[in-house]
Amino acid sequence: MPDRIRALTLLVADPSAAAAALHAILDWEIESDVGAFASLTPPSGIPLWLNVPGDGEAASSGIVLHLAADDVDAAHASAVRRGARSVRPPQDMDFGERSAWISVPALPGVILDLSRPIEPVEIRLAAPDDVPAIRDFGAEVLPAHYGPIIGADAAQGQVDTWWTRAAIAQSVEEGRHVLAVRAGEIVGVAERGRFGEDHVLYKLYLSSEARGCGLGPRLIEATIAQLPAGAPRLLTEHFAGNTRAAAFYAREGFAEDRVEQHPSGDPARGTVWRVRELTPLPTSAPTRAS
Repeated sequence: MPDRIRALTLLVADPSAAAAALHAILDWEIESDVGAFASLTPPSGIPLWLNVPGDGEAASSGIVLHLAADDVDAAHASAVRRGARSVRPPQDMDFGERSAWISVPALPGVILDLSRPIEPVEIRLAAPDDVPAIRDFGAEVLPAHYGPIIGADAAQGQVDTWWTRAAIAQSVEEGRHVLAVRAGEIVGVAERGRFGEDHVLYKLYLSSEARGCGLGPRLIEATIAQLPAGAPRLLTEHFAGNTRAAAFYAREGFAEDRVEQHPSGDPARGTVWRVRELTPLPTSAPTRAS
């Protein structure tokens, strides 16, 4: 049990420097520092003792120190800014944690694993009660997402035009919105519509902390599962300047079909249309929240 552990001891070449680094990066309290020996108390309450190697001993190597972090991304970014080396960037792991690894120059051979448990993500149809949260999601995500591509004013115009509560409410009522929800919070939104005879994935957005976790493909598959049986294909479209979206949709089987130029003449604001053939269709679909 943790309360039975007196201390965790690591042999490091420079205990004083290592203690200073841990204090600066993780804000651990230094209890003692006499050069060849230093001790700190991390949030776990288990003291960490740092000793110089004795005769015939080697400094610690290949050790991973697992640390709890309320905000893994912020902890990782702060550590890197202060001189730590990023070993593994923040990411959601298969075993239900968000984790990042860093190494500190003053801790040779020691990797710090910053992690926190994460809530599972539910993919489901939106319900009427979700409309305000969907609107807020768009208002937060779109300006940051599109601002660098098409400019701040045009990005806000996307929110004002396509993310009104009335439009969202109608789409939700028709069962065209699919959500990714973690711990009661919307972290991803997909919406489909029609263009002539075709079904179109018009919206697919993730919050910044939910990217790179495989949620985009899950939202696409959930959207496809909602299509009428026998639907032959699904279209999507994105701004020509959104190269990240282009690469993502290409990986997900959407082949480029055509490009429509924007009336402004801005090539970044042109619309790239893509098509994914649907054979066979999935047989399961997400359920509407009660």
